[in-house]
Amino acid sequence: GWSDGNAQNPRTITVAVGTTTYTANFTRASSPTISSPRLAGTTFTLSVPTQVGFNYVLEFKNSLSDANWTVVQMISGTGGTITLTDTGATGLSRLYHVRVQ
Repeated sequence: GWSDGNAQNPRTITVAVGTTTYTANFTRASSPTISSPRLAGTTFTLSVPTQVGFNYVLEFKNSLSDANWTVVQMISGTGGTITLTDTGATGLSRLYHVRVQ
């Protein structure tokens, strides 16, 4: 079993943007607060505070039934706030999460 209790019990933050709900899962770093989630045309952006030593990966599914998440972008934590962007957000049903590794 895992010794990291957070990996077993991820904290989930859900952010509603327009009529779309975006979900971000944070499993290992402390639970950051999502800020400025925005969908402009086909570009979706959100900001998260980061911790050094972790990578922050923005992923999406087009529906909950999709078997796998698709990686959009990965940024290493800086200790400051970073912005993650998907320029191909074409469907209003797209689900996002941020995986911390």
